[in-house]
Amino acid sequence: MTACIEKILDYIEWTSPSGIILETLLTIGVVFTLLCYGAFIYHRHTPIIKASNRELSYLMLFFLFCCYVGCVAYLGLPGDIVCTVRMFNSIAYTGCIAILFVKTQQLVAIFNIKLNTSTIQKKLTRITCQYLTVFTFVFVHVALVLTTHIVAPHKVERNTKISTTKTYVQCIPTSPGLTLSTSIYTWILAGVCLYFAFRARKLPDNFNEAKFITFALFMYLSVWSIYYPVVFLTHGKVTALSQAIVIFVSTTCILLCIFVPKLYIVLMKPEFNTKEAVRRQLRKHAEKEMVCSLEITTSTRDIKANVDAYVTNTETDIRSHIARADEQVEISGEL
Repeated sequence: MTACIEKILDYIEWTSPSGIILETLLTIGVVFTLLCYGAFIYHRHTPIIKASNRELSYLMLFFLFCCYVGCVAYLGLPGDIVCTVRMFNSIAYTGCIAILFVKTQQLVAIFNIKLNTSTIQKKLTRITCQYLTVFTFVFVHVALVLTTHIVAPHKVERNTKISTTKTYVQCIPTSPGLTLSTSIYTWILAGVCLYFAFRARKLPDNFNEAKFITFALFMYLSVWSIYYPVVFLTHGKVTALSQAIVIFVSTTCILLCIFVPKLYIVLMKPEFNTKEAVRRQLRKHAEKEMVCSLEITTSTRDIKANVDAYVTNTETDIRSHIARADEQVEISGEL
């Protein structure tokens, strides 16, 4: 005697163990992001928060929040709207990478200031220029995603051929090449950001996020390089769960690497969160750079005079180009 057995739909159910675990992780990520947001706003007038470029930090926290919330689209039975939302999830992550790019190149521009600071370097410190750069990168990614959505949108597939007991329900790209182009764009941006982070590796400690940015981007590239082979070898809820976990891990790496060190100083080491501490870091950096650039034959008196001139000029430039103003970025506050 034979009988027909209805196949089980394979997707991440809200009440399944994998669904509950994912929901818990996303809730933790959202709550921690909001706590970071609150701490940055509460301590917004302190030098360390200003040194973090607080305006861009607020925007990055918003993008990270969107990354966590966007993972919800991987829960439940996929549909056309869900597949569309998944396509646009990558925009928030590109926004994060764009902000890291702007933060690193901005620090390089400011702390590579010489006695003849160029007009271009001065303009790089303006908040309007930074926002314009970030939104330009994001706009390009939005254009790529919209083009992909119009030309070759993702569609829901119910694959009944792979298994005799399950029907794999999943979103698949109509054109894998166009879909991959959006990821390649973000990878290129991350690579350029790594270059600027490498250039900024010798900046004063209070301003140097380069090593944290480098680690966060390394984790991003590592996780996503593993992700694509997994996607092509899996189906159904395993694929969706892999996508959600990759987004969660990469988002959490950025959150922990960029914001936790600053919050640690603000909350646990307040003695380093003062104008005097920031000034000492700047002067120490200026003296070190000046001494290294002097000729060995230069006299001690000349060294001292050159160092004092360099430090005075550096502090003046930092006040004029970095202090809080209508069209400038607060990096160190009022020194």
